[in-house]
Amino acid sequence: MSAPGAEHSAILSPEQAESLTVGLRYGVPNSLATQVAARRAADDWRGACRAAAVDVRFDLSDVRRVHGSDVHASLTDDLHHLAPDVLRRHLPRQVHGAGRLRAGLVVTLATYGPTTLAALTPPDALAAGERIQLALRPTAGRRHRLDRHRHRWDSRHAAPDRPHCPEITALQDAGDVHAAWAAAGIRLREPAATWRRLAAVPVDLPNLRAEARRCRPGAEQVAFFPGRNRAVVLSGLPGPSVTATVVAAGRAAGLPVLPEAAWARPVEAELARLGYRSPETPPADPTQLRVACGGRLHIVQLHDGSWRAVDHSPEQIARERALARLGGPLGGCVRAIEDRFSDPATARDVDRYLQHGRIADARALVIARLGPAASIESVAPEPLARLREGTARYRLRLAGLPPLVAVPPHPRRPLRKGARHSQVKP
Repeated sequence: MSAPGAEHSAILSPEQAESLTVGLRYGVPNSLATQVAARRAADDWRGACRAAAVDVRFDLSDVRRVHGSDVHASLTDDLHHLAPDVLRRHLPRQVHGAGRLRAGLVVTLATYGPTTLAALTPPDALAAGERIQLALRPTAGRRHRLDRHRHRWDSRHAAPDRPHCPEITALQDAGDVHAAWAAAGIRLREPAATWRRLAAVPVDLPNLRAEARRCRPGAEQVAFFPGRNRAVVLSGLPGPSVTATVVAAGRAAGLPVLPEAAWARPVEAELARLGYRSPETPPADPTQLRVACGGRLHIVQLHDGSWRAVDHSPEQIARERALARLGGPLGGCVRAIEDRFSDPATARDVDRYLQHGRIADARALVIARLGPAASIESVAPEPLARLREGTARYRLRLAGLPPLVAVPPHPRRPLRKGARHSQVKP
């Protein structure tokens, strides 16, 4: 997943790019897309949501009763064209660790008069295996909106062509903020010292003005929020000269907000530009190994669910293991079998799948590398236990039941007044 020789970027460090690549590979693997495609081909949008770990938090019959048949028809039509795997791929992710989804998101997908379809990422849903909620809300989210970027969740919409200007991108990568923004036709009002803080913000400068006008047609000013405490205000959008100002986030209150999908560079496009890829599902691991053992090449083979040293009898293997427990050396065949079960790369990959809730993929990986008799518990017991506990808590909340409460240890009885501690005689 690394990118030796990748282009330098002032916007995405190698560590951040690696995390995002991990998030896409393990969070949206090919198996998920295949399962979703099968359900969508059968016109089963609910099944597609289940395959993509998306929980639908509303009832269509209630929508008809509360909002009327027109809203019901529009929402139903959109749901039949919802691609939940594509939605998962395009939701904002953390740029550290395993590239998990950001918690607490409210992402507007579509608005139907008084109600809004939104994708939510509550912390407890993410703890239950990166689950996403699909809900109806009375108001639309401001900073995270995909209603004007439907290609990120609606199968009827193709991704628009975003012009790529290598000159502007090169200026951004070099950290030359003023020159990059000027090349994009946006004049900066603030001194250079103010803008240095935004040098690492992934602004899609070649398309910023066009996206602002498309998302907020007719607006004189718009604001976007690249950080919690600051905002960038674009002014003069209807005219030929656009200016930008960095202000405290509070000073931008009340202005039309430009969602992240409009001002930020698409993650996958940026990863591809830098030479990173989200690899396809790796090929099946070999079921036979040739190893050096006792000065010869021997075969270690996966047979009936376990790895066996073909060129050794069971008695020889048992004797060699017994000698190893007394401090003797392991032969090449036995060592190869031991390494299969203690491989840190396997434990890491299983852990990553579990962080993203992909238990089936973790199990398939374990079987491919260790054989059908192996289990996830033997490789990553703690991550699996955390996922199961998070899932149990989440399901209890959805069912309206009290959350799990850790049982404290039984308190020791206080001594009665005047009582003495018992002593154990030697």
